Amino acid sequence: MRAGIRAEQAVAQELAEMLAGRNRIIHDVQAKQFNIDHVVITPGGIFAVETKSRLKPAAGQGSEAAKVFYDGKGLKFPGWMETEPVEQARRQADWLARHLQAATGERLPVVAVLALPGWYVENTARITDDMVRVINPKNASWLFVKRPPVLDDAALQRAIHAVEKLAAVPAKD
Repeated sequence: MRAGIRAEQAVAQELAEMLAGRNRIIHDVQAKQFNIDHVVITPGGIFAVETKSRLKPAAGQGSEAAKVFYDGKGLKFPGWMETEPVEQARRQADWLARHLQAATGERLPVVAVLALPGWYVENTARITDDMVRVINPKNASWLFVKRPPVLDDAALQRAIHAVEKLAAVPAKD
């Protein structure tokens, strides 16, 4: 549990350092039966970020021991495979997209993101925005910051307001 909390804090810290200006990061967004660790709202899109902490194999096994392979469906760690974190990130992003549509009256694109602090992520397939994006948060500015705008200022503010209400954070007008 402590490792999970530390991982969420590490992701929050990395995201906060790269986001400035009109970008917003909102932590611990509440749904009825789950929470979304972080929601990043930028002119380039809305991102639902789920964080997972996974222990790496013992030191001394080289850089391959810190590498996870992602094929768009599952994660292949050294010694095991998982699909549930990818599926969870997708479910959360889909829920957030439905919530935002109900709250704002418009379809706002939400990209599902799975953050794996401390892991080098290697994609083995072409990953598109309709798929879950798997990242190491230290190397994620390409995803959050360096994207063409898809939200105008009004849509950005509506999305921020709707998500802040879920996180019980007072909206800033």
